[in-house]
Amino acid sequence: MLFFFTFGEVLAQQTTLDSLIAQEKTYPNQDTVNVKKLIEICRGFTAINSAKGLEFINKAIEIATKLEFQSGLSSALSAKGSNCFSQ
Repeated sequence: MLFFFTFGEVLAQQTTLDSLIAQEKTYPNQDTVNVKKLIEICRGFTAINSAKGLEFINKAIEIATKLEFQSGLSSALSAKGSNCFSQ
C-alpha cells in the first residue's frame, strides 16, 4: 500500500514539474515571475536530478541579478545550496 502511495506522489510531482518546465519555456519575459518559476523547478529537481536543477537555478540567479531582485536572488542561492548539498 505504501508503494502505491509513494509512486502516485512521485508521478504527481513529475507531472507538476513537467508543467512548470513547459510554462517556463513559453514564458516570454525575464521578470520576477520567471525567477520564481525557475526556483520552483530547481527545487522539484533537487531529489530527482540535481544537475538538471542547477541548469534552471543558474538561469534564475542570472535574471534575479540583472533585475536587482534581491529576495529572488536570495531564494535562488538558497535553492542552489540545497540542490548542491543533495548531490
